[in-house]
Amino acid sequence: MPATSVRYKIPAPQSYIIHDRPADNLPIRRLQTEGGEVLSTNQLLQIALGQADGFENILKEYGVQFLATLHSVPEIVEALKIDHMQATRLLAILSLGKRLFSPDQGSMVTIQGIEDIYAHYRFMATLAKEQLRCLLINSRYQVIHEEMIAVGSLDNLQISARDVFQAAVERRVTAIILVHNHPSGDATPSPADLEFTKTIQTAGNLLGIELLDHVVIGRDKAESCLKQQ
Repeated sequence: MPATSVRYKIPAPQSYIIHDRPADNLPIRRLQTEGGEVLSTNQLLQIALGQADGFENILKEYGVQFLATLHSVPEIVEALKIDHMQATRLLAILSLGKRLFSPDQGSMVTIQGIEDIYAHYRFMATLAKEQLRCLLINSRYQVIHEEMIAVGSLDNLQISARDVFQAAVERRVTAIILVHNHPSGDATPSPADLEFTKTIQTAGNLLGIELLDHVVIGRDKAESCLKQQ
């Protein structure tokens, strides 16, 4: 019986339609036509640095202001997990921004009470993790420098007075303000917050640097740790 002739049949390739994003909706095109205000920080960084994954999650966790606390290429590489060239570009951008908005441009934040602190740092209430920041204050009650001291709960972190006062000593300021957030939204200082405040205040007295306040940022208000001692 003759063998049945079998013909191999290769299926025709499927046709895929690639729906390209309209050119007018590309971030770089929107920057050109509408300006930077319409773009997210992540989109602006992608345009400036090229492909860099992970920025969005880092900025969501630490806040955009976290970028202002980065002062060197190695620090940027470690914090943002980007390559050396991208970190160099970002440092140049940050340095230019600081120069444009330096004190001689009249942009210094003035802190005269807890209301001013809440007005300028209420964004910290939305951060996913607790952050401790140190504000260096000059004789005009202006913030001349902001230092990120730690990320994480004060209950669990080992923060020394040296960590807090090092920047103040280097810049020869005589007053600081500590600010940290409670991700829960409750601004009530914890026992650990109050104990930490007492320790830092004592150390500051020895150094001749006054702790003007230690403020906890909550969802709807701020509370002073000093006033509750």
